[in-house]
Amino acid sequence: MIDLATGEVRIPGLGVPLGPALSRDGFLTLSPGPEVRTLVANEPYHSFAVSVAAEPLGDSAFGVVVQFYGPKLTSISLTAADPRFGTSWADWSEAKEKDRLRFHDEWLARTCGLKPGNYMWGSLHSGIDLKGGSSSIVIRYGRDQPDRG
Repeated sequence: MIDLATGEVRIPGLGVPLGPALSRDGFLTLSPGPEVRTLVANEPYHSFAVSVAAEPLGDSAFGVVVQFYGPKLTSISLTAADPRFGTSWADWSEAKEKDRLRFHDEWLARTCGLKPGNYMWGSLHSGIDLKGGSSSIVIRYGRDQPDRG
């Protein structure tokens, strides 16, 4: 779930919320730690995929990517991991991504009481990445953070 007041994301079984107060070192030493793998390592940018396969957020499973700029957590991306939206590029379609986007928007409203927009802690975006071909929910922290990672 995403906390309206802080923008923190609480993932069942993770132990601590993911949010702007969590440093990269703190994230990497979570115990017991979730399965974490590096996606991009182009320092000071570093992003990690967090395996939360059996732990749904609210009523749905999500893929989670956390992005750091140096020690600071700058953003979290959430993508619904339901087979109805496709399971591989061979199963991808624009219609399924639009369905996933609708699901994300409905999930934000139903589970978190949130809409995309600017908040005191940063911003919340729900959309389709035209280059990457997938839809996601992106939580960005702070107003002075780099917007890539």
